[in-house]
Amino acid sequence: MVMKKLKVTFVGHCAVGKTSIANRYTRNLFSNRYIDTIGCDIYIKPVDIGGEEYKLNIHDIGGQLEFRDFRRKCMDNADIVLIVFALNEPSSYDISEYLDDIAAMPSKPLFALVGNKLDLVSKDKIDLSGINAIAQNHDTPMYLVSAKENVMIQEMIIDLVKKFIEKGALDVSNELI
Repeated sequence: MVMKKLKVTFVGHCAVGKTSIANRYTRNLFSNRYIDTIGCDIYIKPVDIGGEEYKLNIHDIGGQLEFRDFRRKCMDNADIVLIVFALNEPSSYDISEYLDDIAAMPSKPLFALVGNKLDLVSKDKIDLSGINAIAQNHDTPMYLVSAKENVMIQEMIIDLVKKFIEKGALDVSNELI
């Protein structure tokens, strides 16, 4: 059986919940303890989409400013990039540097905007007009999730993998035997 691999990369400011999302998706775990990701953590998760097996290589990249060059290297050849921001921290809504990184990539990955920590806010009291405008301008999906309460995590990843497959961008060099 041939298994196709996809590189999924999480980027965003420090403490927005990239690692929590990765842990929730790959291991169904959540921890309230915060530990900085230093560099890049990699998670592997097989997934079945319509009878086809895919191996997701999930790269969780540290959000510290000093990792910007490293982050760009880790983003190389990503198939899907999730730009994560914290719904309870409006300063994390400034995602322009991540959009610039994606624009500079030779391969144009599918990307999405991910508002995490939905459990800490009231949806009707947050102003997402700027983020919504970015999503519309880039014709990219946006998801509101909670890693803590496991809201929309699985559905988001599966939806993005399906969108990537529909895009027809999966190269035969991405196949594993």
